[in-house]
Amino acid sequence: MFEPTYPCIVHGLPASVYHGIDAMSYSRLRILDKATPAHLTYQLANPVDSDDFVIGRALHSYVLERSNFTHEFAVAPKVDRRTKDGKAAYEAFVSSSAGKTAITSEQFAMVEAMSASVMEHADAYAFAHTIPGKPEVSLFAMINGIRTKSRLDRLVNVDGEDVIVDLKTTRDLASREEFENSIWRYGYGTQCNLYLQMARAVGLNPRHFVFIVIEKKPPHKVAVYRMSDEVIEMFDPRVLELTNKYRTYQDSPNRGYVGINDIGVPSWALRRLENEIGESINV
Repeated sequence: MFEPTYPCIVHGLPASVYHGIDAMSYSRLRILDKATPAHLTYQLANPVDSDDFVIGRALHSYVLERSNFTHEFAVAPKVDRRTKDGKAAYEAFVSSSAGKTAITSEQFAMVEAMSASVMEHADAYAFAHTIPGKPEVSLFAMINGIRTKSRLDRLVNVDGEDVIVDLKTTRDLASREEFENSIWRYGYGTQCNLYLQMARAVGLNPRHFVFIVIEKKPPHKVAVYRMSDEVIEMFDPRVLELTNKYRTYQDSPNRGYVGINDIGVPSWALRRLENEIGESINV
């Protein structure tokens, strides 16, 4: 079992090894942001490989490390498994693809189409390929006294400054308005802040965090965004709050909801109620 030192940078670490290392990460903090230590404990013990997650991993591999794609993924043949020949063909596929993640031909077609869009976008192609850098860079460091890991999709160097590149797929449009909503909805600001903290902790000179955003639906258009430095810094208190929650998880991994707490309605509903009260008074 590989055990990293803290801090360190590791290139070429297999994804399975990285994910097997017990350390705080953005994905774990994202769970604690919405749920309890007990939920994180359960999800770590019962990982679910959703279709969205599989397609995302396949796209990362196909775009950033094309030569490794066939070592990690296998495309299932289109056969009728109700027939004798189809069943035999599928069993042969399963036997030959042991240890790989299986994807359907439809999923592979989507990955190919999205990858082609990245290649056709000059800026996306530059950050994914032509600018000197390394893909799948694993960082290990202490953040707020906690062992932490991060895996960068790509780390490039522009004019002496390190730039973190992150590929994101979206079910929505890749427009600025839509992706800003995604940044808030999925906690990408926390991710940016944590990754930049990690990069500094391992001795890098990070300056920018760049998103390559690919639409999942045709025509699979691509947009490239640099996360605002000012906004990233505003997530400092959020990262600190979540790392404190992670410390609670370490101390009490089965802890659920605690105590009796006051509750009301969401802020938007509260505003509506207040407006209705105001209108009734004015009648």
